[in-house]
Amino acid sequence: MALFICIGALQASAAFYLRPEVQFGSLPGYNADIGVGGALAWGGAFGREQRFEVGIEFSRIRYEGGEFDYRDLEGIGLVTKKISSTCTVTPIQATFRYIFVTDNTKVRPYLGISLGHSVVDFDLPHKNFFGDSGDCWSGSLGGGVSYQLGRRTSVNFGYRYFFSDAYGELSSNSYSVITNFRPNAHVFSLAITHLLGRLRK
Repeated sequence: MALFICIGALQASAAFYLRPEVQFGSLPGYNADIGVGGALAWGGAFGREQRFEVGIEFSRIRYEGGEFDYRDLEGIGLVTKKISSTCTVTPIQATFRYIFVTDNTKVRPYLGISLGHSVVDFDLPHKNFFGDSGDCWSGSLGGGVSYQLGRRTSVNFGYRYFFSDAYGELSSNSYSVITNFRPNAHVFSLAITHLLGRLRK
């Protein structure tokens, strides 16, 4: 794959893009919520038409309404109760996007893959618990459609499945609350891609 990218880069001018986006994420156990993101990308071609982009993307979604069981001392024994939580997921990932060329020059579908690092932050509003944060490896797979609005601007409608390795464990008073939590989510996005400029051969 890297070889094809390098060959494409030598055959065409490079284009640089800025892509801010609004995201709608759904994380199991939490309420669906809206986040923000963005990417700085470089596009190249296999032949005459642009077919790929590589870049760095950033996003941040705060999920609210999660509930976990915990054990607390009440009277002379332990009682299982519910605790509410907020989870904020902030990934920074390298991304690759393959763009399909169609007969319609304004509409182009694409597939994308990302891999990188995420910071997961929990906020547990309870007297015996404190917020906890950590990091993990993460990635995403997805695709979408790009619609060309003008010579330098396009709008993108996309979907990605965000996945990560196990976050770990959060505990208080030696009683585990969250174990092997994976912030895997379905994320829909609306983005504006703006052409910053080209670097010609």
